[in-house]
Amino acid sequence: MSSWNRASGVVTWALASAAVAFLALPATAVPIAPNDGSIAGDLQVWLRNPASNFNGTTWSDSSGNGRHAVASAPDVAGSAGLVVSSSGPFAGVPIDSVRFVPSANDLMVSSDLNGDAGSSDWTIFALYATNSSVELDRPVGIGPRRVGPANGHLKLANDGSLRFDNGNNTSNPIPSSSGDVFLRTVRLDSGSMSQWYDGAVDYLNDTTQSAGTIPNPTSTDDLYLGDTRDTSVDSTSHIIGVAVYNSALTDAQVDGVNEFFLTNVTPAAPMKYRDAVLADGPFAYYRMNEPSGVNSAANLGSAGGALDGPYNNPGGFMREQFSLLPSGEDASIRLDGSANTEIRLPDNAAFNTGTFPNKTVSLWFQADSITTTPQVIFEQGGATRGINIYTQHVAGVDTLFMGAWNLAQSNWPVTFASTPITPGVIYNAVLVLEGDPDNDASTDDGFIRGYLNGLLFEEVAGAGVLRSHGDDGAIGGIHVNARFADNSTMGNGANFFGAIDEVALYNAALNDAQILAQFEAAQAAVPEPATATLALLGVAGLAMRRRRRA
Repeated sequence: MSSWNRASGVVTWALASAAVAFLALPATAVPIAPNDGSIAGDLQVWLRNPASNFNGTTWSDSSGNGRHAVASAPDVAGSAGLVVSSSGPFAGVPIDSVRFVPSANDLMVSSDLNGDAGSSDWTIFALYATNSSVELDRPVGIGPRRVGPANGHLKLANDGSLRFDNGNNTSNPIPSSSGDVFLRTVRLDSGSMSQWYDGAVDYLNDTTQSAGTIPNPTSTDDLYLGDTRDTSVDSTSHIIGVAVYNSALTDAQVDGVNEFFLTNVTPAAPMKYRDAVLADGPFAYYRMNEPSGVNSAANLGSAGGALDGPYNNPGGFMREQFSLLPSGEDASIRLDGSANTEIRLPDNAAFNTGTFPNKTVSLWFQADSITTTPQVIFEQGGATRGINIYTQHVAGVDTLFMGAWNLAQSNWPVTFASTPITPGVIYNAVLVLEGDPDNDASTDDGFIRGYLNGLLFEEVAGAGVLRSHGDDGAIGGIHVNARFADNSTMGNGANFFGAIDEVALYNAALNDAQILAQFEAAQAAVPEPATATLALLGVAGLAMRRRRRA
C-alpha cells in the first residue's frame, strides 16, 4: 500500500498501488538526470527542489556551475511575492514550486550562461504550472538583460507559443489549459527549432527563425525566471524546475531528460495554513486554540506577548471547538453572544498607536445567528478613527460589513465594503486598507477591499491613512467605542454569537495572490493513505498524458 508519512510529508512510492495504472502503458525512454555525465558538460544551470534549494531571494544551482538564480542583481527590482508554494494550481497533488506573483517585483536572473559568449544553440527544459491559461506569460526566458524590448529574448509566451522579441514566433501555439502542470522543452539548433510539450514532439524543424540570431551571439545569455524584461514583471507562474544547456541535445537525450522530469515530480506536504499566514509577516496572529483555564489569546505574530489578548468574561467562551479551516488544523473558539464576552487587545504601537497607510485583517468566522443589532467580529480604535468587521441583518439581508474611518486629520468618512452571507456557513473574511497609493498622506485616494473565501467581492474608494487611534481593540465585540457603516456609534457590546478562528493582523495591504494563497493553504488537509494513493496516481497522470501524446 502507498502511505503518507505525516512527519516528513513524503509519499512512499509503492508499485503495488499503481501497478494497474502502468501495466497498459508503452515502454518509454530511460530517464537521464540533467547532470548525467553524457550531457553534463553542456549543462549551464539546473534549478530544482524549491523547498530545499530556494530561500526567498536565491534559488541554488544544482549544475555545479554556481549560476544561482537571484532576485538581487543591480537592475532587478527585488523579490516581493516570491515564496515556495505547495498549493495553488496543484489541487489534490501539491508540488513544491516557486510562485511568481502578478504585478510584483519578483524577477529572478541566473547570469552569464555560456560565459557571455552568446550561442545560437540551446536546449531548455521548464516544468511549471499556472492557475489559468493567461498565466503562462514568460515563466522562463533567455537573453540580454535590458530595460524594455530587446532583440535576442527567447520566452515561453502567454498563448503557449515560443516567442522572440525580434518578431519571430512559432507558427502554432501549443495547447494550454487552466490549473495544469506543463513540461516544455525547446531546442534551437543553428536556427532550426524543435519543441516538446509534456515530452511529446509538437514541432520539428521549424525553420522560421533566422540562424544565429536567437539569441544574439554578441549578447549576454542570462536566464530569466518570471519575465524577460526588468520593467515588465508580470508572470504568475509556479516554476517547479528548469534546466538549460548551451547545445542542441539529440532527440534521444531530450527524451531521457524529459522522462526524468516527468518521473521525478514528488508530491510535497501541503503548506499548512499557519505557515502561509506567518510567511506574509503578521504583527499579530491568534489561533483561538486556548484550552479551558487559559484565559489569554497567545499572539504568534512579530509583536509577541505585548499583544496577547485577555479573554473578558471567560464563561462566555467555549474552547477547543472544531476548526473552521477545511484542513482541520487546530481548534476554534465559540462565543455565546453575552455582554462583554470578547478578547480584548491592548494599545500597541504596531497595532493602533502609530500611523498606518496600510492594514490587513484576516479571520475565519461562523455566525450562529445574524440580527438587526450589529454583532462585531473584530474592531480596533474608537469613534474618531478605527476599523470594524461585523454582521447585521439590514433591509432584509444578512450582511457582512468591513471598513474603516478617520474623522480627524485627513478626515475621511466611514468607508465600508459589504456582502450577503448566510448564518451557519463558515467564511474566511479579509479586510484590506490601502490608504496611500500615491505616497501623499493628504489626498485620501486609498481603498477598502473586502475578500470572502479568497476572492475580492468589493473595492470602495475614498479611504486614506489611518492615524493613531486609542480605545484598544477586541475580537468578538466592542471594547471601547466603534463606528458602523451607517455612521452610528456604540460604546461597548455588540457581542458576537458564533465561532471565530485564525485572526491575523498586518501593517501591509496584502495583495490578491497572497490572500488567495492563504485561503488555498487552508484547504490542504494532510491526506490519509487512500487519499495519498489518489495523489500519487494524479502525479503519474502527468506522465500518462505525455505518453498518450507521443
